Amino acid sequence: MYDSGKIIGGLVLFTVAAAFPVWYTHASGKAGYQPNPVLPEGKTKCVESKEYMLSEHMNLLDEWRDLVVREGQTTYVSTAYGDEYEMSFTKTCLDCHEKKEEFCDKCHTYADVTPYCWDCHVEKTATGRMQHVRVGRQSKPDMLSNAEPSRRGAARLEDKDKAMTARIDSEPSAVIGR
Repeated sequence: MYDSGKIIGGLVLFTVAAAFPVWYTHASGKAGYQPNPVLPEGKTKCVESKEYMLSEHMNLLDEWRDLVVREGQTTYVSTAYGDEYEMSFTKTCLDCHEKKEEFCDKCHTYADVTPYCWDCHVEKTATGRMQHVRVGRQSKPDMLSNAEPSRRGAARLEDKDKAMTARIDSEPSAVIGR
């Protein structure tokens, strides 16, 4: 093995280069940029503890969606504080965290995630008007963009029901599976 010096030198150089970020962070005593979301002025707490919300807010929102849409529950009782809140992203969450760029986007950009919340929900503009935000995924155009969100969903279901009824009336064999 005549090239062992080159191979060992290359391995040492690679190890030093790969471990440099760890050594640099340890030597400087501080980590790189990490977003630190804070409660808006005048607010003392969120629906759950800060630690819980940082790590589990997406699961909480999914749970709220399922409970409201599928089971009709609209009240959430905080496990940390015992307070009751309306299970509504728009009315509860965006009531405090109304500036999407300053709150949501900082952490989501840092974590390199594209949440689908904004595919359906709206955010307030500087004038206080609600504006539909389309981010990330391609969204279907809203047929009833001026209607409130719950009405839009109901209208879509009604349209699907009408289409299915028309199909059943015109092609009964397609439904039965003949």
